[in-house]
Amino acid sequence: LVRLQKALEDLTGTIKGFQDGSLIDNKQAMIKPQFELDQLDRQTLDEINLCLNASATDVNGLEYNEVVYNESPTRWLLYDLGFNVTNLMLASCAQSPDSPLILNHWMPQLCAYSRYADVRERDFQFTWEDCERADVNELKRYFEGLGYDEIPIFSADESNVVNLETEYEQEDMTMAAFENWMDNVYNEEGEGLYFDDEDFQPENNVFDFRYGVQDSDELTNFKAELQDFKTEHRNETQAWKDKYVRETNYTEVEDKGGSGLFRGHLVVACCGSDQDLELAESITGRMDEEFGKQVYVETRVYSHARQEDNLYEIWLESYDIELIHSRRGAFYNPKEWLGPADIDTKQLDAVVEKVRYMVSDDARYTYDLHEFNSEV
Repeated sequence: LVRLQKALEDLTGTIKGFQDGSLIDNKQAMIKPQFELDQLDRQTLDEINLCLNASATDVNGLEYNEVVYNESPTRWLLYDLGFNVTNLMLASCAQSPDSPLILNHWMPQLCAYSRYADVRERDFQFTWEDCERADVNELKRYFEGLGYDEIPIFSADESNVVNLETEYEQEDMTMAAFENWMDNVYNEEGEGLYFDDEDFQPENNVFDFRYGVQDSDELTNFKAELQDFKTEHRNETQAWKDKYVRETNYTEVEDKGGSGLFRGHLVVACCGSDQDLELAESITGRMDEEFGKQVYVETRVYSHARQEDNLYEIWLESYDIELIHSRRGAFYNPKEWLGPADIDTKQLDAVVEKVRYMVSDDARYTYDLHEFNSEV
């Protein structure tokens, strides 16, 4: 909500008493609060007190914490009794969509007054169609009563509407993505953990129902921040909240059969282009045909990578961890990577056969010389 401190100081006779300006032009300044309060029924008085004390609550008993910051708040609330505040807010949005003039004492009334119960039931959510149907003439009468000839208009820089226009260099985005990738990939606790190690626990199996259940420190901190965000902005619309954070709920399914058959985790790392994703889908389908639940295939998309970066890596995490295909290696390190750059039918067949061997018992009980370097 826009706090109109500057505008309030300009309203005739409301801040510095009645010595400046015409009392006839400003009906709000002419209100005698105590006299007007004596004419009201008990329910209206109670609702005004809820506004003044910011103690209105929702259906769950949580306070809205909407505070009236104006000087002489009682006089403002009494003046507004002659208007439909819902219509005033919608008309203001219709009048100036980019920077609507919303007086800060309007929202507390929507939270407290019984006559605005329908607004609370719809969780304060309105559409632009609602704004277009609003009575702008009432908004004009409202400001005429404050001494204005026309509805005042705020420019964007006079309101609290903030637009951030931030441009990042490609190098900055790439470095930030690389740092995030390092944090995700190089987990010291999980490095060097093989499926036939004594330290390999059932929950390390990607088909196990406990896999990934334990939250990382980063995720724990995120959940705490998310809860704080929900509490602080519980009165905002869901559409507004979705601009900053979204939640997706998943159904957990325990696959006992898959857990028993599991032999390896195949990772296909690529950029987000349609070409790379279609190839990843083809690889996933082929692996499902050949191995079923023996091999779990993950397509890992690196959003910062571009097609010209030639990123398309495939590796298998099984009884050993081995790189099976590397487009980037073929382009930039051909002496180390002797395979082809692209995955055609022939190369896909070769990948399948390599995976078949690596998940077999032969691979499980075969040892490489480098594993005994310390003894040679």
